[in-house]
Amino acid sequence: MKYLLIFLSCVNIGLAQINFNGTVDYLKQDSENLTSNNNIAHKFKIYEDHKYIVSMTNVLNVDLDCFNNEIKQTSVFTTLQIEF
Repeated sequence: MKYLLIFLSCVNIGLAQINFNGTVDYLKQDSENLTSNNNIAHKFKIYEDHKYIVSMTNVLNVDLDCFNNEIKQTSVFTTLQIEF
C-alpha cells in the first residue's frame, strides 16, 4: 500500500496543473506603499472518469510589502474537488 501511494503521488506530480496569479497595489498617502498578493495553486487529479473528476488543490497565498520586504500574511488552503 505504501509503494502504491508513493507511485500515485509521483504520477500526480508529473500531471499537476500549476497556476500563478497575483495583484500589485500602489498607494501614496502619508508615505509610499507597494503591496502584492500572489497565489500559487497546484491541482492534482486523484481520479478521472468520463462522468466525473476527483482532484485536490493546494493554494499558497502570500501578501508582501515590497518596499519594506515584509511578508504581511501567508495562507495555505487545501480543497478536495469533485467535478461532474
